[in-house]
Amino acid sequence: MDKKQSKKQLTLWKRIAVTSLLLLYLGRLAGSAMMYALLRRLLPRQAWRDKLTQHIAAIGYAYTGRNAQVYERFELTEWEVIGAADLDPNKNYLIMSNHVSAVDILAVIHALHHVAHIPIMRFFVKSNLRWVPLISAVCRAYDMPFMKRYSRAYLEKHPEKRGEDFRTAHAACNKLRGTPFSIINYVEGTRKTPAKKAKQQSPYNYLLKPKAGGMAQAIHALGDELDMLLDVTLVYSHPPSLAALLSGQIGRIVVDVKQRPIPAHFLDSDYSNDPVFKEAFHTWLNQLWVEKDALLATYAERGWAVS
Repeated sequence: MDKKQSKKQLTLWKRIAVTSLLLLYLGRLAGSAMMYALLRRLLPRQAWRDKLTQHIAAIGYAYTGRNAQVYERFELTEWEVIGAADLDPNKNYLIMSNHVSAVDILAVIHALHHVAHIPIMRFFVKSNLRWVPLISAVCRAYDMPFMKRYSRAYLEKHPEKRGEDFRTAHAACNKLRGTPFSIINYVEGTRKTPAKKAKQQSPYNYLLKPKAGGMAQAIHALGDELDMLLDVTLVYSHPPSLAALLSGQIGRIVVDVKQRPIPAHFLDSDYSNDPVFKEAFHTWLNQLWVEKDALLATYAERGWAVS
């Protein structure tokens, strides 16, 4: 079995301190970013608005630094970030990642902002999070789109809603043009659980099936402004959850980043209306998922929590 940091349990007072500090920093991020975002709307000149956008991004970087201090001060987890050393803060990245728990967002932010310092990420956010006060404020300040997914049964009754998520994603991506950006997509569409994996009969050992639509829409909307795809694989030495992180029980977190070129002919192809391209895109994405599944298998063999 691979040597991994052993599980531990922080005292109650340390857990209270950790939770309080992380919430305090999130509150400061939400308040500051929202204040400057509201001011940005009132400014008459685009150059002034661009300056405030840069300031809002700087607030985000400062937030990740404060979180990192908490992780280190209380020894919440041991980090291993692979493949992020030569990322460029002036390049535009499309990021895809596997999705295991709510800790994933903090892990990706730590690796790609605190360690690599790439442009502030935009997430495709589930629509029900618009009612969570701090999270909602941050998402609005950073122009993150709220996505509402409809069931097949609902779309059969309301066909006018079909394709609405694609249109929302396309509009959000268009807002990013002209400035350094990064945008992330959890390609599985939901957190992986054994029940979900069994229900969809996933052919992968450690992953749900990838959903291609969001990725294809982002590539189509942003076209040749994209410099690289960052293929992120998250691995935890012990089962992850926010409670486990706050009590220091996760152990080690690996964030493995692989830089992959986006095929040139994907940049101006239409996923929605070109069946030949759609099949080619699925083949490409599924092959990346096969490689990600094989990487997770190497950690499973060493006793990590990937099942």
